[in-house]
Amino acid sequence: MSELIKGRKREPTIPIEKVTQPFKLHSELFALIGSFEIKLRDYLLKEMQTAFKEDKDEWYNQLKEIKLMDDQSPFKTIYDKLESRRNEDLKNKILPEEELIHYADISDYKDIVLRNWRTFANKFDRINLSKEKFEHGMVELNKTRRKVMHLRDVRPHEAKTLRLYIIPALEKIFQ
Repeated sequence: MSELIKGRKREPTIPIEKVTQPFKLHSELFALIGSFEIKLRDYLLKEMQTAFKEDKDEWYNQLKEIKLMDDQSPFKTIYDKLESRRNEDLKNKILPEEELIHYADISDYKDIVLRNWRTFANKFDRINLSKEKFEHGMVELNKTRRKVMHLRDVRPHEAKTLRLYIIPALEKIFQ
């Protein structure tokens, strides 16, 4: 018999509705961001494989030239970071992802596109997405993504901006 029924335990002082409200927003944004991230990863993989003539090694080797700007990162390049994440899976006896790109995050995708801008320029020009707009959108997306994934407070204007402006502008890439 539960302690609550026996009278030894009190009901939570915070109504369950107040506790679940932030999770509604976070789960909605999680699904929105997650869907975009999966589509972007698939799009990048396809475009980069096409650009590098299906030579996976060549396309992944160019990631060794993309330096990480984060001074606190123990990795010098995106490739180092992704390889380290794959090796962590192997070390922990987790079946690794087939493609190295699956270990990337939003900031990595941004850097990959910017480094290979010529590959994407024609398509992005057709949808009126300049290099600056793309970079800004990805930076803003990543700011909100961090808050969502780590269950931090997301302000209403951040959620609205993400839903109405950032994601729709970036999703034009897939059209």
